[in-house]
Amino acid sequence: MFQTELNLWLQQADAPWLVGLMQFITRLGKDEFYQLGLLVVLSGFSYQRGLWVAQTLIATSVLTDWCKEALMLPRPYQIDDRVRSMGRDASEVYLHAAGARGFWQALPADTVAHMRAIGELSWGLPSSHVSTAVAFWGSLIWQFRARLLLLLGLGVIALMPLSRLYLGRHFLADVLAAMLLGAVVLGLLLGLIKPWLQTQLELKNQREQAPRLSRLHWQMALLLPLLLWAVFGSIESAGMLLGLQLAGLCCQYWRWPTERGSGRQRLLRVLITLTIFAGAHAAIKSSGGAPVTVLAGFLFQALKTAVLFGLSFAICQRFRLFGNDG
Repeated sequence: MFQTELNLWLQQADAPWLVGLMQFITRLGKDEFYQLGLLVVLSGFSYQRGLWVAQTLIATSVLTDWCKEALMLPRPYQIDDRVRSMGRDASEVYLHAAGARGFWQALPADTVAHMRAIGELSWGLPSSHVSTAVAFWGSLIWQFRARLLLLLGLGVIALMPLSRLYLGRHFLADVLAAMLLGAVVLGLLLGLIKPWLQTQLELKNQREQAPRLSRLHWQMALLLPLLLWAVFGSIESAGMLLGLQLAGLCCQYWRWPTERGSGRQRLLRVLITLTIFAGAHAAIKSSGGAPVTVLAGFLFQALKTAVLFGLSFAICQRFRLFGNDG
């Protein structure tokens, strides 16, 4: 599964339209696409369900990056100059035909040692494009259960590994491990933790008149962001997730019906949110960027995300964009 023969076989079909299609598919795994997708889902369709999508995506992304840095395994085009890195600079090519000799064999030890000695590289295993595609589209399908979304999501999940193999970015082992990682996080968060949390909240409501925000709400809002920060050191992702959780608590407290609204109202909510975030991004960039210290950077990301979503939802509430009685 660490052989380059599969990459070479796929790259025999090098028609311009096929290269363009594979590059388009792989761009669907970029951070910018997911950020835009999450903004649309959170503001236009359902904040509470979209929050589970965001948690699944962010947790998968952080775990993938951690695995890359822990394993430090190279990519096909880095160790075999016959494999083309389509659509990008191939300056990281260092070896010739240095992949595994057999399907079940690992990469040769001297190949791995040579690449690790070079220093900072873009490591391969597991593929972040594939793992995040499984997490994002899988959680969307799980949460919203729409037929069109099912077809679209399964199509992207199936084509993303193929595009990464075709473009020379990953081995077969990289994409299979990534699919497994994304599926495990998806099943853990949406198959186990979410049903458990819903059951606990229902039992609490049966025993007593629970407040709008119970202790369990706060515990679950803080747990995953602090875990990502403390265990994996992902400051920006942890801060962003904490901000999303705080905005979700605001929706819970003020009971904003974020799932309601006509098509026109949903579109206006998305446009308002995108405008606020784009304006804030430009203002932060022009002022010199985010704080550089660890704690300040974490708090900055959390407060920025929470305030911007809270502001956009307050504006939407003011203009009655959460349904007829919003």
